[in-house]
Amino acid sequence: MTDADALFWLRVMAVASALQVAILGAAVLAVVVLIRRAQARLDDWQRQHIAPVTAKAHDAVDAVHDMAQRFRAIDDDVRRAMGRAGQRLHHTRARVRAPFAGLVRGAGAAIATLAFGRLKNRAARANRPLDAQDLDDRERFTSEGGAQHARQ
Repeated sequence: MTDADALFWLRVMAVASALQVAILGAAVLAVVVLIRRAQARLDDWQRQHIAPVTAKAHDAVDAVHDMAQRFRAIDDDVRRAMGRAGQRLHHTRARVRAPFAGLVRGAGAAIATLAFGRLKNRAARANRPLDAQDLDDRERFTSEGGAQHARQ
């Protein structure tokens, strides 16, 4: 092979390499153009279809969140009101029950006094055995000088 043949083949290889670079550049340019078009179409589709649905979904979520907050506030108010009503009921019951219980005890004592008389009640108390409290009361009565006043 001579220098002319080698030079020819070098020129062929240079032209082929330049042609390959041009084809590769065109392919890269075509891919860039296709990607830009696809991105533009995707942006349009998102603006036309996805954005309205997303806005509606966000509005629905916000409405549900607001309703949940309202229900929580209502639940807290109801719980506080029930607590206050329970406390008021307890206080009212205590205020009503105490006089009623005293009235029932007083009526029972009055009936016992009228039915059995004071003498029978005193006799019944005198005949029963003394418990520890009665003994302590009697001892305190005598130690505090009550016996002297009782005899007078």
